[in-house]
Amino acid sequence: LDARDSDLYQAEQMAVSRWYFKFTKSAGGKLMIANVLDSDRGIYRCRIDFSDSPTRNFRVQLSLVDPPDSIFVMDSQGVEVHDIAGPYFEGYDLQLSCTVKGGRPKPSVSWWMNGTKIDDFTEQVFQDQSTNRP
Repeated sequence: LDARDSDLYQAEQMAVSRWYFKFTKSAGGKLMIANVLDSDRGIYRCRIDFSDSPTRNFRVQLSLVDPPDSIFVMDSQGVEVHDIAGPYFEGYDLQLSCTVKGGRPKPSVSWWMNGTKIDDFTEQVFQDQSTNRP
C-alpha cells in the first residue's frame, strides 16, 4: 500500500499475485495472503514510513503446520489394525506399531492407555516416516 502522496484511506493498492494489503477505517491494515503455500513460510516485515519521523518496522515469522499424510497401526504379523485389536488370549505377547508418514513439524509418536502415557519412543524409519514400537 503506497500512501506517501495521499490520505491513507485513498492510498494506491499494490497487488502482487496472491498477496495484497487491505485497509479499512474500521479494521485498519491487514496483509492478506490467498491460498497460503509452503513457500510463504518466512519472516514478514511491516514497514511504516513517516514524512517527518524515523521509519518503524515490525517483523513476524510465518510458520505452517502440515498434517501427516497417513497414520496406521500394525500388529506383529504386519496386519493393519482398525479400531479393535484382538481378541487375544491373556498371557499373549502383543506388539503393535504405530506409524505416521509425513507431517511438519515432524510428529512424535506415543502410546497412551486410559489417559496415561505408557511409551513415547519415536523411531525415525525413513526421512518422512516415524514409528513407535513399544
